[in-house]
Amino acid sequence: METDGTGAASIGPSSPLSGETRFSPPLLESALSRLRREFFPPRGGVGWVGMTGRRRYCLRGHDTDAAGRDSSGRCLICKREAMWAARAPAREAAAAARAERAAAREAELERLERERIEERHRRQAEADRRREREYQLAIKAGGRVAAEARWWRASDETLEAGRYGLCQWEDEIDGEYTHLCFNRTRSDVYCSTHNRQLEREIERDRRQRAKEVRS
Repeated sequence: METDGTGAASIGPSSPLSGETRFSPPLLESALSRLRREFFPPRGGVGWVGMTGRRRYCLRGHDTDAAGRDSSGRCLICKREAMWAARAPAREAAAAARAERAAAREAELERLERERIEERHRRQAEADRRREREYQLAIKAGGRVAAEARWWRASDETLEAGRYGLCQWEDEIDGEYTHLCFNRTRSDVYCSTHNRQLEREIERDRRQRAKEVRS
């Protein structure tokens, strides 16, 4: 280390760091000042607004000419990313709360659906027991009531089993018309046997009316 005429230290040729170049303190101070202005631009003043006293790209490589900086010189993209990261715990907590509320709603809907199904089954079982009691009472009564009960029981079972129904032909028992035919039908009201019987009765009534007109 050598000293110049002013007493300031300088790097001489004998120094292992000097090589072939001498650096005086004013030169070093100028270089450091230039680096400080480049990496740490002054806040406000001439050159701050005109972009002459700061770098174009921030430390993360964002173009601050396009993204802009805040009043403290911070890159706006970096600022938004930092704010987004700072709010991550709050977002995660809100998402967890939403998921918990959704799970609670789903569980409540499932519970209500189970209760609804159980209530429907309970009412259906109660209705079946009531119909069974009425059927047994009708069978014990005998006569037309028992015959009608048997037909309706068979009709319900046939309809539940498939697309067929029972013939709805009625004969008179104890002064009242009662279903007595247990033949299956598809779309007709009566079975083929009683359709033919109905046609014969219609033809007989037509002839009877014609005879009365002639007489």
